[in-house]
Amino acid sequence: MLERTPLTQATGARLLGDLHPLACQLGSAESLVTLASLVASLELPSIDNRVGLHRFLRAYINRMLIPFELPAVYQSFLYTSKSEVRELIAYDQRLLSPIASPEFMTASQAVGHTHLLHLRSLKDQRVARRYLDAVEKGEAHGWHTLVYGLVLSLYSLPLRQGLAAFCRQTVQGFIRSAPACFQLDQAEEDSLLDESRAKVLPAIEALVGQWR
Repeated sequence: MLERTPLTQATGARLLGDLHPLACQLGSAESLVTLASLVASLELPSIDNRVGLHRFLRAYINRMLIPFELPAVYQSFLYTSKSEVRELIAYDQRLLSPIASPEFMTASQAVGHTHLLHLRSLKDQRVARRYLDAVEKGEAHGWHTLVYGLVLSLYSLPLRQGLAAFCRQTVQGFIRSAPACFQLDQAEEDSLLDESRAKVLPAIEALVGQWR
């Protein structure tokens, strides 16, 4: 008989707090390399002032976060909710953003795999166990976006709030990894976070509407 591991929303929320690679690696050399490579892949000038940071965030939200990352979180949530593990693995295999740099994708895999290992103890959760097995066998990548959606579903966390939290963590991670010489004060950071939320809210509502 399979052992049942209690799932709590508090545990799930703590796990989700670290899932974005730049948030996880905040201040490290690896995060700065990842950020610089992503800036280059978006064909933007280097971020060397506040204007450059604002320009990057707008491009990232419009060209990667909304069209690729949010739908990936949603699809993972949907497949996990329906226990469609084969569909989740197949989706993982074909999920490649034309914008994300190799460094960013490597970071995404590393973070996703690390957090999948935290789910190994959930012995009665077939989707998490089989997805982790596929990642360890090289049959899936374990993208952090898909692990995020999986955790949302496993811990019964609200989809709308989970997607909004993903966006906030992502944007905040970029803001706080900016060079110290032009780091934003709290009011400026809050303003950018509010602006980003306003941009992604329609996309979130569209995804939540599909689920219902």
